[in-house]
Amino acid sequence: MGRKYKEIKNGRGTTLQINQNDYISIGRDGEDVMLRCKDKVLAFQTWEQFVGAADPSKCSYKYDYQKGNVVIGICIVDGDGILQEFKRAYYRQGWIFKNSYAFKNEPQKPCYVPELSNTIYTREDFLSMCNGQADIAEIVFEAVDWQHPETYLDEQYATGEMTICGVCGKIFLGYEAESCPYCGANGT
Repeated sequence: MGRKYKEIKNGRGTTLQINQNDYISIGRDGEDVMLRCKDKVLAFQTWEQFVGAADPSKCSYKYDYQKGNVVIGICIVDGDGILQEFKRAYYRQGWIFKNSYAFKNEPQKPCYVPELSNTIYTREDFLSMCNGQADIAEIVFEAVDWQHPETYLDEQYATGEMTICGVCGKIFLGYEAESCPYCGANGT
């Protein structure tokens, strides 16, 4: 759980009051789950029924533990690349769209939109800015959580975390390297 959340384990069930009349109530061992919001009350016999009733397409954050895929927000474009639906969600440090499944499996589909612009990035964009190097593109994709990936790369070069070899032009992690791991050039 993130630092914004408090975990309560009392073994007897828990009710979390949201507003004066809104709450989430979960009985012992995940039985009797009840939600109240405004004039609606939803009740489920088990936690599994409650989770099963949730519509993943309306979630702002989804994580598939079995596949290791995270989806934050919504970014849908049509076949011509025109934005059809877009919604950011909060993740780590900012309000973004991020889709690790698209990054890994669908190189031309949107996988990232930073917080302060509507620039849509695909895996192909990450590969292009990372010299076609899939390992570096993945590091950059995993790291960005609010900023433009170009800005992140510039910071890595400025601090020496990443280096571009002056001989072969490859990008590599520079903080422990004495020479280029690709061509062996020293003093890069």
